[in-house]
Amino acid sequence: MIKKVFYTILYFYLLFYAGQIKDFSSNYLSFITLWLGLGLLCFLISKSTVEKYNKYTIFFILVLSLFARYLVIEHPISDDTYRYMWEGYIQQFGVNPYLLAPDSQELIKYRWSEFKMPNHESMTAIYPAFSLMLMKLTSYISLDYRSFKIVFGFFDFLSILLLLMLMYSYKIPSGRVFIYALNPVTLFSFVGQGHLDSMMMFFVILSLLLFEKEKFSIMWISLALAFCSKYLCLLLIPMFINRKSYKSFYLFFVFTLLCFIPYLSAKFHIFDSLLSFSFNMQYNAFIFSLVKTILFGNHILAHFLLSSIGIVLGTWLFISRTNPIYPALSISAMFLIFAPTIHFWYLSLFIPFLCFVESPALVFWTVSSGLWYCHYQNLEFSHLPLVSLLEYSPVLLLLLWDLFRVKDFTQRKNQKISNKISVIIPEYNDHKNLKIILNQLQNLEVIADEVIVAHAGESKESFFICENFNVNILDCEKGRGNQIVQAIDNTKHEIILILHCDTSLNGEIISQVLYAMQQEENIGGCLGSSFEGSLDGQWFITFLNRVRARFLGISFGDQGQFFRRSVYINDEWDLKMPLMEDVELSLQLLKSKGRVLFLGNGLKSSIRRWQNKSRLKNAILIIRLVFIYCFKRRFQQKVDTKKLYQEYYL
Repeated sequence: MIKKVFYTILYFYLLFYAGQIKDFSSNYLSFITLWLGLGLLCFLISKSTVEKYNKYTIFFILVLSLFARYLVIEHPISDDTYRYMWEGYIQQFGVNPYLLAPDSQELIKYRWSEFKMPNHESMTAIYPAFSLMLMKLTSYISLDYRSFKIVFGFFDFLSILLLLMLMYSYKIPSGRVFIYALNPVTLFSFVGQGHLDSMMMFFVILSLLLFEKEKFSIMWISLALAFCSKYLCLLLIPMFINRKSYKSFYLFFVFTLLCFIPYLSAKFHIFDSLLSFSFNMQYNAFIFSLVKTILFGNHILAHFLLSSIGIVLGTWLFISRTNPIYPALSISAMFLIFAPTIHFWYLSLFIPFLCFVESPALVFWTVSSGLWYCHYQNLEFSHLPLVSLLEYSPVLLLLLWDLFRVKDFTQRKNQKISNKISVIIPEYNDHKNLKIILNQLQNLEVIADEVIVAHAGESKESFFICENFNVNILDCEKGRGNQIVQAIDNTKHEIILILHCDTSLNGEIISQVLYAMQQEENIGGCLGSSFEGSLDGQWFITFLNRVRARFLGISFGDQGQFFRRSVYINDEWDLKMPLMEDVELSLQLLKSKGRVLFLGNGLKSSIRRWQNKSRLKNAILIIRLVFIYCFKRRFQQKVDTKKLYQEYYL
């Protein structure tokens, strides 16, 4: 409680002074220092606040959010608002802003006394139709440029309310909303500078809430309005498509067309400025600049290469995740990392998702993005490569650290384990490896409370081995999925760990899993593995497996999958299949509400399937089969894996 109060007081003390700075030519270093402090305190406040949802907590959150926005209301407005007001105002005279640019001689007569020329004055409107409608309405009410702070601040505040509703549904601690509500990016983007991105994010968050409630028709209308607010949200649209929602997908196109009807006289000129901005401009980019330099300054080729990488990764996210929150975070962050032009307010595209998904790298980016003001000292844009390096390099290093880190869930002094664990070992005529893994399990410091061998095959040697090790053995129907299901039905304990028979242990895996599952929000995950031996090129397969498990959430059986038995029962998982039972288990975990873990290490996988084969062909086969299964799984309740099984084993 004392920490929370201290962090909050210090946060608003810094915010008060940051809100007073208006001259960036002499005070930009002071402002950036305050921004860095605000970003850090925002994170600390979100970690230290209470988890309860009641009227007092909600009132406290909303009051702090409103007060924070009040303190930045005098921040210098963005020159983007000059374009908002101009394009809204000329519509009152029947002018289509997609046809005539602000510097057009035909439009000089419409300039008013306090008119300010928009940036890129020779470019026609770039914003979508619904934004133009709101600009028209705002300019009709008032020609004060600061009015956009109120309009977009209103959408910003509504987003906080929607986030709280969505977080309550996902059982996320209420304090995590401060990652959005007190983030310097959102404060200075919307109420501070008056950017319209808050309108897009309001409709995106509303769509997430409607997705959760399975109100798909209204959801597509909301997404159409998000797209017609700012084109950027097009990146997120595919993540909302599944076997239930696709039937009403047509509504997205219908309402998008309805929004654009008043402007169709411009025909394809509607996209002139958008295309010019996308393919000809570059500002404050790091990865794009680096790739472009490597490609001898070829702007188009750099676009093509980074877009191709993004499409591949985005496609895998699409087929692997049925809930749109994590892929929306990943895709928006990936797009911004690769983008040729990045302003700090663009980061508002992924900040709401950080309330649900922990990402130290992206949280830090919202802090380091304050360095943008180094480029903007005299209210004019400049590009400083060293500043971009300082902004992006820590973010990229944190992303790599997040990929390769091994989470420490080892025993703490005086820490007690409240859970018990059952280990399931599916085995098919592999008594030699069975003896090895049972011996390793018994030699751990913390041993499993129960071990069940799910045997299939003709050999009876496994029964004698299990008798010697005093573990249970079941005679099961052939097929790893069938064996696992039968074993789960016979387990006694809440935590279940599945180990492949040909896997060897590389650490205290039982204690790792038990301590990881002490927190109720953790519902399962995988240990992680590397391959035994030093077969050439196998390190790259290990790397791909790690990326797949860590960022896509799809683990394989040889990575040591674990989960709560209660989740398995309550969500009615169906793992009874000859192949892909491990992928299905991963997809079911991702679908369930709770945190899915990747511990990073603990097992050594056998390379016997990779020996005497082309590793490239084998890798392509596995990737193709998993892709086919995941794609079909997204649009079907049940996928027949018999053909996949035959192709894999025969």
